[in-house]
Parts: sequence; structure tokens; C-alpha cells
Amino acid sequence: MKKTVYLTILLALLVIFFSQTGTTQDRDPGINAEYFPLKEGRFWQYNYSSEEQAMADAEGEAIIKTEAEIKLKITNIIETSKVILAEVSGNSLNLFDCTKDAHTYWIAIIKSTGCFYCNQPFSKEDFLDERLDGPKGEPTLMMPLRVGQYWNDQGLKRKDTSYRWQVEAMETITVPAGTFKCFRIAYRSCPDHQIIWFCPTVGIIRQEYEHHGTIINFYMELAAYGSEK
Repeated sequence: MKKTVYLTILLALLVIFFSQTGTTQDRDPGINAEYFPLKEGRFWQYNYSSEEQAMADAEGEAIIKTEAEIKLKITNIIETSKVILAEVSGNSLNLFDCTKDAHTYWIAIIKSTGCFYCNQPFSKEDFLDERLDGPKGEPTLMMPLRVGQYWNDQGLKRKDTSYRWQVEAMETITVPAGTFKCFRIAYRSCPDHQIIWFCPTVGIIRQEYEHHGTIINFYMELAAYGSEK
């Protein structure tokens, strides 16, 4: 009888423990070089598409559609006590200029704040200057992510979740590269919205921008990723 009671209590404690620590509903791994991940030779390839409303012709409004392949690769890593900095060769992760010619730029994670920068044209010195906590500018993500977290509200004291980046949920999505459990991070405003799906240890899985008035839509989905020498 006593053994049965002890086993019941033990099972109950195990259920409570794993329900509190085993879930990934609102948390993810800590900040480290595997978070994006930032490793030399790591690459990501995306399928990009866009729809843009053009001037009306004789038959009415025209929609210009564009498709492209986006690829970026880490060629060098610099890590200090302050920052994990990666030199990237290829296209940008910024939806609004990712189809421009390939070039070299920097992405980084600031360890003390969790700020992750990948869309801005910062220099290496902006991150390595010991006098600074990081560059002045909007971070792409704030790590570690958790559902309900938000940033860059521009000082607005709104009661809703508009006009700021908000980690809305965790959800499983399927793209050409496979199926991934992701954080859905969105910036929603009256005229438009932008959404990033991010999977820890893999990177950005999908991005989309849609305008709610005129047709200006951009999409990017992960097609392949891995490591190259």
C-alpha cells in the first residue's frame, strides 16, 4: 500500500516538473553561438517572391511579380566577451533590399542585451567598440525569445500590440527546407504588417511583408541550409 502511494506521489511530481521545465511554448535556448547559429561556413538559401502594384495600363491595374533565389554564407566569426559577430557574404536578410547584388556585411548578437542585428548596414567597429553597448538602431530580434515579449514600441503607451515587435506565439510551419517549430514575431500597424518566423539553432525560416492598401507584398522562405567549407 505504501509503495503504491509513494509511486503515485513520485509520478505526480514528475508530471509537474516536466510540465514546467520541459515545455517550449514560451521559451527557447539561451544566447550563444548556436542561437542563429553563427558558425563559419554556415549558409542559408531562400526563395524570394514579391507582388507590387504598377501604374494602370489600358487594361487596368498591373501587378509586377518577381522571384529570386537569396543566399548568404558566414565567412568569418569574431567573438569577444561582449559580442558574437559574423561576417556574411551574399544577399541581405532584409526583405526590402535582399534582391540587390551580393555583398559583404556583418550580423551580430550583443551578449549583455540579447539584441540581434541582421538588417542594418553597420560596420564591424560599431559592434567591437568597448565604449558602446551596441550600435544605435533597431535590433531585428531580442534574445532569448519568449511568447508575449515585445520591443521597439517607440515610446508609445498603447494598450494593444500594434506598432511594436511582438513575439505572438510558437507554431509549426512547413517551407521548402522542411518543417520547423518557430517563434512568430510580428510588427503590425494600420497600413501594413511584417512577420518573422524564427527557429532557434536554425535561423529565420520565413519572412513576409504585406501592405493593407495598395498591393506591395514581399515573401521569403527557407529553401536550404547547412555548412560549407
